[in-house]
Amino acid sequence: MRGIRLDFYRDVLVAWDAGSDQVLRDAPHLLVAHAPDGGFNPTVDCTIAPTTVELAAHALGVEACWAGFFMRAATSHQPLINALDLPPGHTVHAALMLGMPRFRYRRVPPRHEPRLRRL
Repeated sequence: MRGIRLDFYRDVLVAWDAGSDQVLRDAPHLLVAHAPDGGFNPTVDCTIAPTTVELAAHALGVEACWAGFFMRAATSHQPLINALDLPPGHTVHAALMLGMPRFRYRRVPPRHEPRLRRL
């Protein structure tokens, strides 16, 4: 695997056993988008749905964060695949953690003015 320490998953499991959720960060809700493997374009369909939920959630004051590590496990870790109890022939293509934010930010941090030039 490129870009990730090979012992990373071991570290995540050790943290879990110690009571620390390093994958879902104790998010109270998890949206899992799955589709039949033989669908026309399941990856795109299962990306559009949680993206729409993410935008709607923000409008309601709910925060959302994509669950990439969960998605990887949901396609490769058989005990998790079994626990999800998806219909036969379905695969997880996206996952989104949802919950109320712990902190509220009252203003946007200062930004540098953009440097623009005409071409």
